[in-house]
Amino acid sequence: MIMEKISSQPLAYETREYRCFRELEELARSYNTQKKGQEKADRRTGI
Repeated sequence: MIMEKISSQPLAYETREYRCFRELEELARSYNTQKKGQEKADRRTGI
């Protein structure tokens, strides 16, 4: 595992894998909120 120094991080380092995981988590969260909004819209239009 490669540790990378990141000055802005409180830990001062973060693994590349961990950062990828965080980005994936963020994507999943936004996707889920979009999906919920879509379901509400579908219910309203009666599809």
